Amino acid sequence: LEQVSGGQSTGVMAGALQRLSNEAAAAAANQATGQQSYSQAMVNSLTTYTQVLGQPTDASSLPEQLSAFNQALTTLSASPADASLQSGAATAAHSLVSTFNNLSAAVSSGREQADQTIGSDVTTVNQTLDQLAQNEAALQKAAAGGQSTASYADTRDQLLSTLSKYVPVKVDQNGNNGLVVTSDGGTTLYDGTAHH
Repeated sequence: LEQVSGGQSTGVMAGALQRLSNEAAAAAANQATGQQSYSQAMVNSLTTYTQVLGQPTDASSLPEQLSAFNQALTTLSASPADASLQSGAATAAHSLVSTFNNLSAAVSSGREQADQTIGSDVTTVNQTLDQLAQNEAALQKAAAGGQSTASYADTRDQLLSTLSKYVPVKVDQNGNNGLVVTSDGGTTLYDGTAHH
């Protein structure tokens, strides 16, 4: 605000800080963030799966290994006494078993990695909920003292954005600038208290 004395500008005085936000846009952004994170996790998982399984036309893929084994057995059935056909069938069987073992190891490794990622994500969600609880307490204190709450509201939006990367969230306001955060399935994550 400009201060004027005798028609002359004598300086400026800071006005109250106001925050402009659009809650519908923030909710849509959080939803889009959650969907993008889910899609990226699926792409990562399916890429790993495809790399291990191979494309159907790859010589090392499970369908090709099954086909080669079937063909070797069919050929062997026409001349069961032929040592080279017996050796070929045994080689095809060994390759098929190796493919199954590799797939089993990849599934086990993927499961371990998923468990570690889930553990890490749960830790991040719990830390974010704790930060949200601290921020909300500071926001309530500032509001009660008549101070600006804009920076706390900005921090709240950042924390909710972080949270939406891990859990699809719905955000509702209760009275007195209070916040209720639930998962899209209805599980309460924050209602004045962080629910880990």
